[in-house]
Formats: sequence, structure tokens, C-alpha cells
Amino acid sequence: MSPVISQSPEVLSRLDALAAKLGVAANYLWAVLVRQAYVEAVGALLFLVVVHLATRYALRIWRHGRDKGWHQGEYGLPFEMGTAIGMLMLGVCWIVAVVQVVCGVQNVLNPEYFALHQVLDALK
Repeated sequence: MSPVISQSPEVLSRLDALAAKLGVAANYLWAVLVRQAYVEAVGALLFLVVVHLATRYALRIWRHGRDKGWHQGEYGLPFEMGTAIGMLMLGVCWIVAVVQVVCGVQNVLNPEYFALHQVLDALK
């Protein structure tokens, strides 16, 4: 068991209670939660890659439409509105992706804290 868990009898007793509810050993539960920190970090990085690829694709479509003159004439307003809405949505996705990556890096740097946080949340 990690040093964080072995120093706190209260957390150890809560972890044992949670493990008993789930029907597994506390050591196994702790190891799974520590590994989950790495899994969540990888998931955040994959989400960042997807957002990056979506942004590149959206910019490619926008440039193609601009070169074809879609921003002028009868399709001008819908093209500009679609561009604005799409860029707003991608901006929100970028913010979420960056926050997730930061949290994922924090989880990788200190997976025991992540596991402890998960245990305490499960026992609330």
C-alpha cells in the first residue's frame, strides 16, 4: 500500500469499508484507483487530439468556402453564422480539453491523491 494510505488509519478504515461493500481486497481497490489516474490522463489527451483534428477540419472547410465565395451573395449570412457558431463550439471544446489535460497531468503526477479523492467521493 502507498505511504499516503498507510499513514492515515481513518482513510484505511474507509477504504476497507468500501472494499468490503464491493467484495474485493483494499490493496486491489487502491491499485485499480491509482491505475485509473493514468487512464483518465490518456483519455484527456485523446480528447485533445480529437478537438485538434476537428479544428483543422473546420478550418479547411472554412478556407474552401471562403475561396469558393460562399461568404458572398445569398449564402453569405448562413455561411458567416455557421462559421461563428462552429468556432464558438470549437472554442468551448478547446477550453474543456485544456482543463482535462491539466487535470490529467495532475493525476499522473500524483496518482495517490487522485485515488484518495475517489475513495472519499465514493464514501460521501
